[in-house]
Formats: sequence, C-alpha cells, structure tokens
Amino acid sequence: MLDVRPLAYIAPIAEQEIGPITPIVTVQNFADEDARICALFRIYRESLGILEYSSVSATIELAHGTSTSLAALTPFDPGAPADDDYFILCQLTVQSLTTGELQTVPLGQYNFDVKPVPMGPPPETHHTTHELGGMDPIDVTGMPGLLADPQTPEIHASSHEPGGTDTLDVTGMPGILAQPQTPAEHDIADTDFHSSTATPGQMMSADANGLPTDATNTNADVADAVSKRNCRANGEASNANPTPDADTTDLYYLSALADDATFSAPAGSPVEGQKLILRILDNGGARTLAWNNGAGGYAARGVALPTTTVLGKYLYVGFIYNAIENTWDCVATSQEA
Repeated sequence: MLDVRPLAYIAPIAEQEIGPITPIVTVQNFADEDARICALFRIYRESLGILEYSSVSATIELAHGTSTSLAALTPFDPGAPADDDYFILCQLTVQSLTTGELQTVPLGQYNFDVKPVPMGPPPETHHTTHELGGMDPIDVTGMPGLLADPQTPEIHASSHEPGGTDTLDVTGMPGILAQPQTPAEHDIADTDFHSSTATPGQMMSADANGLPTDATNTNADVADAVSKRNCRANGEASNANPTPDADTTDLYYLSALADDATFSAPAGSPVEGQKLILRILDNGGARTLAWNNGAGGYAARGVALPTTTVLGKYLYVGFIYNAIENTWDCVATSQEA
C-alpha cells in the first residue's frame, strides 16, 4: 500500500538570518513499493496573511523503506522589514511506480522568524588619540583625503638643476613649460621618413603615385597639391558580370555595355567609409542591371539601385562602404538626360 510521508522541515530554522532561504523537507517511504515524489513549498507572511513564495522540488523516485530530503528549486528571498514572522507549508505529491496510484500528503504549518544579520562582537578597546612618537602612531602614507592639520613635506631640493641629482623628467607631463624647450635630435632622413629640403611652413607636393616629392615648391604648388587627389580608374568596354576591385579602383567604368549585367560584390579588402563610383554607358541598346546584395555586395541606402541603362546615356552610381553591415551603400545616382 502506498505510504510516503513528509516528516520534518530541515530549512528554514526557527530563527533565520535575513538572506536567501532554500526550503528543505525530510521524506520517508514506509510502503513496500517504490514511488515517484515531488514537494510543493509555500511561505506566508503571518502578520499580513499573504502568500509570499511558492516553489516545487525536483521530481525523484524513492525506493520503499528509504528516506531522502527534497529541496525547493528556487530560494525564498524575504523582503523588508527583515524582522518579521512567517510560516511554511509543504504538500507532497506521491505516485506509486507499481500501480500508478496518486496521492497528496501535507506537512503541517511551521512558523519561523527572519532576523537582521547580527553585527558581531564590538572591537577591542584602543586609544582615542595616536600621539607622535607614541606606541600607536598613525601612518598616513598612501591614505587619501584631508588631514586635520597642515603637514610639512619631507625635505627636498627647491630647484631641480640640469645635471644635478634631482633633475625633473617631463616626459609625458601635460601643460606648458616655463621656458622654450629644445626637442631631442632625430634623423629626418631615417628609413622610416622621407628626406626633404622643406623649410618651415612649406608643404610637400605628391607625385602621380601619391608619394611626396622634394619640397622646393611654391605656394602655387602647395595649393595645387591640396586641391588634387589622384583617382584610381579602371574599367572595360563590356562585361555581363562586372566585378570592381576595391583595392585598386575608385572609379570603375563600362564604356560600351553590350549585355545585361549583374554586378558582383567588389573584390578586395575595403575599409570603413571607402568610396566607389561606377560609370556605365551601353553600346546603343538599353541594358538591364542587377546587383549582388549578399555579404560585401550592394545595398540601397535612401537611393534606389538603378535597374536599366538609358541607351547611349551615361549613368553614374555612387557607393560608400559600410563596414558594420559589410555592404556598399548606394548614396547617389545620376542619369544623363
């Protein structure tokens, strides 16, 4: 005959310090058949008469003639005020593994208090003053904050002269120094630098490869260098599957497109904010345009991707690389009228 009983609460205890409490109950199987058991715990605040907590235990199998402990799956965390009275109720659900018979068995009410954590013993008696030269002076080395009385710093030189024993190292110090400083000597013709005959205030102009040239330039040369930027242009007459190379190309052109074209994602390793312009001209017949929209491909960002050429008219499409989305974002189109 099925006979499984909850015997006693292990937790909580009668005087419980505030903090998470996991209810635990002892259970024994007095029958001659094995059973499947699960406990339901409920905790009420007695002063208010309200249910504060409910949780079940894990479901286990208990052999006949044996006992075990069941713990709630979640802890009870009592709220304020800490000093208050509670009671717990437990109900056991039991099922025979032999006959399938199902029973519920309660365990009576158990009252307990939740108390604040005690402060512990008071500290041992110590001096209320710590006199200089006494048995218990205070060492304030490394302590932050303000001291009650002004403190005299340890003796040190009031000046720090070059070549002396207490020179100042201003490396990494912010602010303005009292006198102009001579920078450390360095080699402007080192292998990591471009040698130059530039005088103060001059700028270097660049050659066709973007490398600096000798800086014996005039103000007009400087203005010209600032206003110009070499554009890397590459293209072909026609290709049904055009693939610009972002590593070598800023302007990609098709000068006589003879087929419908599907643009593949640009090759190479683009960087955030990189620009790419496409210039498309068909060979006298309107051509359909399609765009790879996969990883590294093209995306419309406020401007639609064009889907056809206008026969014999130039079409410009402008893109900016979006490293976050890994897409070339279409931000401008211009169709010749």
